[in-house]
Amino acid sequence: MTPRVLCTLCYVLAFVSVRTVAAVANPTPHVASEAQAETLALDAIARHHLTSLAPACLALMSEDLTNGWSIDVHELHDEKCGGDPETSPRLFTIDVDATTGAMTTDALDPADGEMQSLD
Repeated sequence: MTPRVLCTLCYVLAFVSVRTVAAVANPTPHVASEAQAETLALDAIARHHLTSLAPACLALMSEDLTNGWSIDVHELHDEKCGGDPETSPRLFTIDVDATTGAMTTDALDPADGEMQSLD
């Protein structure tokens, strides 16, 4: 083997090794629990400005789905947040996929219920 062919082969092997290590270091997101799904939902609410209410004034009601969770986001009414404590109006829903971590929401039009992707 000539030095030029040997160097090309070393480069290819090094490139494949780096790609393999990167794939192992960054596995596909996996949401393992309802608590983790709710944390992701709260982060998405803040990041996408889905409501002007403070996080402390939101109540989350989660439901298990076949492959994830459906999280209804409600207003929390108490002394700190105000409002009638006998009510907790639904604002919108966020669905969290357990395998990919992908989220969808109807926050842009809760009355219609059409789910849209949250990036």
